[in-house]
Amino acid sequence: MQDDQNKEMNTHARRIEAAQGYLVLGMHEDALVEVEGIDVDALPDRRSRAAYLEVVLEIAVASENWELGESVARALQVVDPSHVGAYMHGAYCLHEMGQTESALDLLRSGPPQLLGRPLYHYNLGCYHAVLGDHGQAVSCIREAIRLDPSLAGAAREDPDLKEVSL
Repeated sequence: MQDDQNKEMNTHARRIEAAQGYLVLGMHEDALVEVEGIDVDALPDRRSRAAYLEVVLEIAVASENWELGESVARALQVVDPSHVGAYMHGAYCLHEMGQTESALDLLRSGPPQLLGRPLYHYNLGCYHAVLGDHGQAVSCIREAIRLDPSLAGAAREDPDLKEVSL
C-alpha cells in the first residue's frame, strides 16, 4: 500500500514538473494535459498542493481563462497564504474580468513580501488609474519604476494608464 502511494506521489510530481516545462515553452495545452486528472485533495502535503495550484494558475493566466485563474488563485491563497503569485495573478484575473475594485482589494490584502516587487506597485497603479484615482496611480507607477526602471516603457504604452500623466 505504501509503495503504491509513493509511486502515485512521484507520478504527480513528475506530471507537475512536466507541466512547468511545457509552460516555459509556451505550450499551455500540453501543460494542461499533464495536470488533468490530478486531485489536489489527494496530494500528500501543502507544498505539493501549492505546486499543483501554482501550475494550474499559470496555465489559466497564460490561456486567458480569467474565471479559472481567479478560482485557483483563491484556492492557492488558502493552501499557501504567503504565495505572492496567488495575489498577483488572482488580482489580475479579477481586473481582466472587470472587477478592478476587487482586484485592488485582493492585491492590498497580500503578504508583506509583495511590497518589494515592482509589479505589485505597477498593478496597483493600473488598478487605481482604471478606478479614476490618478494621483494614487501616478504614485504607484513611480514606485514601480523606481524599483525597476524598465517598467517606464511599459507604463507609457499600457492602455490602463492612458488617462494618467506620468
